[in-house]
Amino acid sequence: MNILKEKCDLINIIIKSFHQDTNTMIHIVDHKYDDLNALSNDSRIHKNIRLYFCEWGYNTYEEKQKAIFHDKIKTFQCLIN
Repeated sequence: MNILKEKCDLINIIIKSFHQDTNTMIHIVDHKYDDLNALSNDSRIHKNIRLYFCEWGYNTYEEKQKAIFHDKIKTFQCLIN
């Protein structure tokens, strides 16, 4: 759990340091559901941040299902022709 807190802390430092315009969106993409879930529950994350779960990473079927049904996380996948 400490690693999740450290990642949330790091993302918040980056946002505070480099993102001054609160009217524009920040998009965070990750293949780790637990990390995105921790960010969605972080009170420092404001409404202009969108979280995306990428299904092509190293994740399980259960994590994909959790992400699909999470109201603050959008999912997407890469389709190869």
